[in-house]
Amino acid sequence: LTETTGKRIISRKTYAEHEGVPDEFEFTGKIIFEINDIMKRYREDLKALFSRGLFVELVFSKEDIKKIMYQICQSKEQKRITDYIVKKADALGDNFNLRTQSMCFKLYEAAKRDNRDWKKEIDLFLSTQISEPKKLLYQAAGEKPIKRMEFVRYLMLNKGWSYATAERKIRDWLVIGEIYSNGLKKQSLLSLKPFDSKSTN
Repeated sequence: LTETTGKRIISRKTYAEHEGVPDEFEFTGKIIFEINDIMKRYREDLKALFSRGLFVELVFSKEDIKKIMYQICQSKEQKRITDYIVKKADALGDNFNLRTQSMCFKLYEAAKRDNRDWKKEIDLFLSTQISEPKKLLYQAAGEKPIKRMEFVRYLMLNKGWSYATAERKIRDWLVIGEIYSNGLKKQSLLSLKPFDSKSTN
C-alpha cells in the first residue's frame, strides 16, 4: 500500500484471504499515519514510511497547548474546567495535554449528573496522572521519604537496571524536579515532596 510506484497492485501475496476482497486489485487510496511516539523497536520501519511520503512533526510548547485547550472550549463550564487544569499544568508534566482535558470534561458531566463535587472528582483523576519517576517512587515508598539506596535497589529489582543506570536516572530526576532529596550524603532520603529546611538540618 505504501509503494511509490505508479500503480499499486495488491494481491494474495501481500494479504490474507478476506470475504469480499478480490484476489488482486489496484489500490488508489491515501494513508495517513498519526503517531504519538516513535518507539525504538519501530524506528527503522517508520523511517521507511517517512521516506515514501510527507512527514510532519508537530511540536507544541505548554503555551501552545493552553491556547488549543481554550479554543476547544464550547461553553463557560468547559472554560472553567480548563482554567482549573491550567493552574495544575506544572504538576501534570507530560500529562498536561488534550486527553487530560477531554477526560476532565467527562468527569465534570458525570459529577454534575450524580450531584458530586466536580473539583474533587477531577483532583482524584489528576492525582493518578503522574510521571513515571513519581510513579516508581510512590510504588517504592508511598507518600513517605525513602532511603536513596533502598530506591536504587527497588529500581534494580523492578526495572532490571544496573546500579549505574538507577543512580543516573535518580540524578536526572532530581535535576528536573521530578523527585526531591534532603540534600544529605550519608543519610540521603528521597521524596515526592520537597523537604523543608528543618528536616534537612
